[in-house]
Amino acid sequence: GEHTAILRDVEFRVDNFPPSSPTIFMDIVDGEPMLNWPDATDTQSGVAHYEIYQSFGDVNFSQVDETVFTFAGTTASPASMIWYKVLAVDGVGNKSD
Repeated sequence: GEHTAILRDVEFRVDNFPPSSPTIFMDIVDGEPMLNWPDATDTQSGVAHYEIYQSFGDVNFSQVDETVFTFAGTTASPASMIWYKVLAVDGVGNKSD
């Protein structure tokens, strides 16, 4: 038999660009750290969510939450210092710096 193939123009767009990095603002509310940030931007696939990491000494960050708005941390002893960072993640998994 005879075979027929239909070819169509298909445009593929690859999103290799991460979202913008959120700027973190921290308040202390009832003795607990409260992190807030304005929306990050991603013109390709949009921001899907944010990942929150913490560290006790600015090394070895561990993910503690995934959210779309704000994060309330936990109280530490007065002598300890906790570092936080927030990464924006876009619709295809690219993460901000």
